[in-house]
Amino acid sequence: MKRLAPSLVALSLGFALGQSYVFLTSVDRETLDPVGAVDQASHVIIENVYEGLYGYAGSSAEELEPRLATGYDVSDDARTFTFHLREGVTFHSGNPLTCRDVEYSVERALVVNPANSSVWIMAEALLGTDANARAALGDGASDAEYAEYWSAIDGSVECLDERTVVFELAAPDPAFVARTVTAPFMVVDSEWAKANGMWDGTAATWRDWVDADLGEHHLHAHMSGTGAYRLAEWVPGERVVAEANADYWGGAPSIQTVTYLLVEDRDEQVRALLAGEADMISAVERSELELLEGRPNVRIYDAATDPELDWATAGVWTLYFNQLIDPEGNAFIGSGALDGAGIPPDLFSEREARLCFRYAFDPEAFVETALGGAGELYTMALPPSLLGYDPTIPKQVLDLSRAELFCRAAWGGRLWEQGMTVALPVVEGVGLVETPARILKANLESLNPGFTVELVPVDWGAYWDAVDARHLPLELAGWVADYPDPYGFVHAYYSSEGYYGGWYGYANELIEELIDEVRDVRPRPVGRRLRCDRADRRRRRAGHPPPGAHGPHGDERQGLRRVLQPHARRRLPLEGHRQGRVMPRRQGRSAGEGRSDASLARLREAAQARSGSAMAARRAARLRASSARSAAAAAMAARQRSRSASTLRAHRRMASTSVSVGCSGNTCTAG
Repeated sequence: MKRLAPSLVALSLGFALGQSYVFLTSVDRETLDPVGAVDQASHVIIENVYEGLYGYAGSSAEELEPRLATGYDVSDDARTFTFHLREGVTFHSGNPLTCRDVEYSVERALVVNPANSSVWIMAEALLGTDANARAALGDGASDAEYAEYWSAIDGSVECLDERTVVFELAAPDPAFVARTVTAPFMVVDSEWAKANGMWDGTAATWRDWVDADLGEHHLHAHMSGTGAYRLAEWVPGERVVAEANADYWGGAPSIQTVTYLLVEDRDEQVRALLAGEADMISAVERSELELLEGRPNVRIYDAATDPELDWATAGVWTLYFNQLIDPEGNAFIGSGALDGAGIPPDLFSEREARLCFRYAFDPEAFVETALGGAGELYTMALPPSLLGYDPTIPKQVLDLSRAELFCRAAWGGRLWEQGMTVALPVVEGVGLVETPARILKANLESLNPGFTVELVPVDWGAYWDAVDARHLPLELAGWVADYPDPYGFVHAYYSSEGYYGGWYGYANELIEELIDEVRDVRPRPVGRRLRCDRADRRRRRAGHPPPGAHGPHGDERQGLRRVLQPHARRRLPLEGHRQGRVMPRRQGRSAGEGRSDASLARLREAAQARSGSAMAARRAARLRASSARSAAAAAMAARQRSRSASTLRAHRRMASTSVSVGCSGNTCTAG
């Protein structure tokens, strides 16, 4: 995952192959259990000790290659995936890999499915819900309902023989193979796990393990995988040590020992690197590079300047307007009315109000101030490295004249006449929170003396409490791919069921139709990009413009040139590890032109209801976990990224993330 700091830069003095490799990090692992892991720091270890059916090809962020599988077949209805397993693979315990290990690993993940985990990626595809049984069925569910849920789990993955595993999906999913590279699909040694007190794999005991606290169980701190490295030692708060697996089916790694040392002091990390005591560290702020540039034997990996590191920009930041502001106890909206002393909770439900703020935001100033000039403006909430990004959409620019026009028109002129007072949070020293607030304050207040933007100093705990309570009028919302597919960004930002869409009240029927339609496209073999643009072509032949890239903007409508395939939902936390909808306007036309306000209101109500149960529980758990971490520790954790089968490959890909910013429609996106 990624978080607040504008860039991570990995610095290496190099090392002698066949010896040890030392990486200094500022954050510890949370767990070594693939089912419980949600933080990126844990994934670095998990994805080098365990393996899935498929993995990333080299340093690519998009191309996949077989790992424990040698290939797969897809049924005509795109709902049955048959994987053929590799022969001669053994776990670190010495047990041979069979289909039963894959079946157990998947069923175990679906059974436990902790709220604060990534198992939703698997559950959504196989069960049609991202919730575990307890959350999905609710209090008071009958034994029959639980039996039906277990039947769905049990039927989602089956073994035809020891080398053939079959997945039955809840619905066609063009990105199912891409989903299998994530941690929940990592295959654990089932016999070893059962022998060490984990779920026994039977229907008789599965309900005892639903949403279990995996931190209390053996796999939390012990591992038996098939990967290139085996766990040698984990001393929480101090170090993780991994040793080369001499029996690895892909060939023994050249580096014998890899050590992650927890060193929170930044100066000490730099000293150790220059003294040759460490092989790699990660830089949080770009200003730190000045101390290291030009030093002999120091190599800086920087995605802001190295086009080969395109994987490091697979994320976006978006200025997202909240159209479901909760007024209860909310100090950010003042009086809660359009009377000059506050703003109404539904201020941004109107298009003109959103565009008032949109044109008053200066993305170029944001890039220069918050990102040290290392950002890139995007045209939409989708990284350019993923299919569907449209570079022809005009990028957002500051336009105070247009801002004034929309401010004057908003709410029938009452916003301009009555004025407003709105508060925005500022976390000291955190540019991604502070800079947007200061930009909007300066520009909005320059338009109208009746506009007041108050800057409220808060700490991280208070910031995340306000986000979780839906108190913030707007948020710099970040997202990074869990796996290489554009659907996750489109779903997260533009679907009424998505993470941001549902949380902040976005709904657009046309875009909903397009998102649903693309789910019914047959997958193509890995290595070929799926172009799901038939809906767009059909609309163009009929003389209709493409759907709005950012929802209802009238003449501001741009294009989602290509409809996208599924799925990559992970929240970009500003601090810590967080997992994470713009609403129809009250007046005028939208991208869903001609649809009634009542129809769109129903979508919003449905989105709000959906986000109030399992999504809210999942979000709250993630936010609580995030606020417990310090900004410095999270800054390091968010940028340490690894998805390869060997630690060496993982470290080659731990490069600088160039966080880019762009604005279009009523959102300002950054990646």
